[in-house]
Amino acid sequence: HTHTDEKPYACEHEGCGKRFAEASKLTRHEHTHTGEQPYACDHEGCGKRFAQSSGLTAHKHRHTGEQPYTCDHEGCGKRFSESGNLARHKRTHMAATMLAP
Repeated sequence: HTHTDEKPYACEHEGCGKRFAEASKLTRHEHTHTGEQPYACDHEGCGKRFAQSSGLTAHKHRHTGEQPYTCDHEGCGKRFSESGNLARHKRTHMAATMLAP
């Protein structure tokens, strides 16, 4: 299903109607309705929980100081612990380019 537009897995939560190509994506989505947070940080004294494993992975970078996401804009090289922060940063380069004379 990943190479077609077919999305046979439908969310049955009232009023939602979102559809997914993979059952695992539906399961992940359902956590948004149930509030379930099955992924827990095992760092000593933390215990923060997440609905998605990607959230836990990004969070763990805060404990380790790891910054695996690097800006590839020429001359920048700034690093980030979360991909979303890199994406937001990249927009500053786009805005600067658009404002340049």
